[in-house]
Amino acid sequence: MSSQHQNRNKVWRRFQAGRHIVMGLILMALAYALVRFRSFGAIELSATSAYTLGAILVVYGLFRIWRGGLELRKKDSDDFIT
Repeated sequence: MSSQHQNRNKVWRRFQAGRHIVMGLILMALAYALVRFRSFGAIELSATSAYTLGAILVVYGLFRIWRGGLELRKKDSDDFIT
């Protein structure tokens, strides 16, 4: 594999890791807003459904952050060979 291709893979992997982390933070902020406000225009959520959806969003947000962290810590030797 050429050094240019390896460098492109590193940049792409770091971009994906950053995207995972940012999406995780956005999902957690959305979960906070969902639990805090519980009503969005004409839609009114009960406390149970708001907490359930909020918990699902928090868990998925934490998973995305964890996956992004793993991707950032991945070594160059872990790249697939084409």
